[in-house]
Amino acid sequence: MAHEPKLSVYLITLTPYKEAINNSTRTLCRHIINQLEDKDDKTPADSYIFLEFFRVFIQRLDTPEMYKDAKNKKSMTTYQQNITDQNVDTNIKLDSDAFTIKGILKGGSYGRQRKKTSIENKNVEDAVGEKDAITDDFYFMVYMPLNSNVITLMVQSYTDETIDSVVKDFWEDLLAVDKAFFKPKIKRFVPKAIINDFKQNAAISNLTFSEVVKGETLLEDSIKNVEKEFKITISLDAVGNDMDMEEFESAKKSLAELIFGSWGKLKSYKNKKAVLKDISTNKTTSFEMESDFDIQPVIYLDKYLNGFSFEKVDDYCSKLLENEIKPQIYPADAIS
Repeated sequence: MAHEPKLSVYLITLTPYKEAINNSTRTLCRHIINQLEDKDDKTPADSYIFLEFFRVFIQRLDTPEMYKDAKNKKSMTTYQQNITDQNVDTNIKLDSDAFTIKGILKGGSYGRQRKKTSIENKNVEDAVGEKDAITDDFYFMVYMPLNSNVITLMVQSYTDETIDSVVKDFWEDLLAVDKAFFKPKIKRFVPKAIINDFKQNAAISNLTFSEVVKGETLLEDSIKNVEKEFKITISLDAVGNDMDMEEFESAKKSLAELIFGSWGKLKSYKNKKAVLKDISTNKTTSFEMESDFDIQPVIYLDKYLNGFSFEKVDDYCSKLLENEIKPQIYPADAIS
């Protein structure tokens, strides 16, 4: 699989412990930095709250032991310097005025016994143990407007390696405060501009219907009381040219009548998916057909960047935040 860079955007929605708690990132951060009471009858400035939260964030992440997602065998960490000076050259930086935290994480997979072998001398080998992570560098950006209860998280990864699961786990743990805030809800988000761009160049290449049924349902005429379950999958692939989006929209009703009329039981199948192919890049994405064409394509960065570098990813994410995410998720910020 190619080592191609891609980007995921997530919306982190806070979940307060009870209604009496003000549901905002400001309140959450004050809980995390343990400064709920105003000092000398003065409310701490937002820049101070955000800086202190950043200190806690770094302390939780920059530890001798990597932060791990044991389920998916992913890990991550950072190597941070003194953060007293906001202008110091560190791997991760904050912008108190813009309420962003961004930088480079080191992470990767672990949990497999492997060997690394020199391509110049096959006799030179080193063992890679289950507690050794094969790491790469990944860019991330977090936007945390203190007057909102929604945080935006952007994580860059690769087609053959991603640390999204461990990054999400970390933020779930960081933003959970005992008897104040539960773990937040994290949901993938794709800006409308990305979806529209994909749909303009997309074609339908496959329709798939699948369902798990009891063995006794399948074999009731010949075998009784069968405990096994079976997964039935029916796949319809385009032959020749794929169907473009305009053709699919106009033919959607008649196509559904044909499919569900010929194979009536397909309508009740729980999993009904279509696969779209981006004609300009040949990349594919899938969506649930019952979700009213709610397409969430993967953001392949090679389509939007002229060559890969973390500086270019940072510039792209900054523009995506300002031009697409803020107007859609934070309309008040966009107006101001």
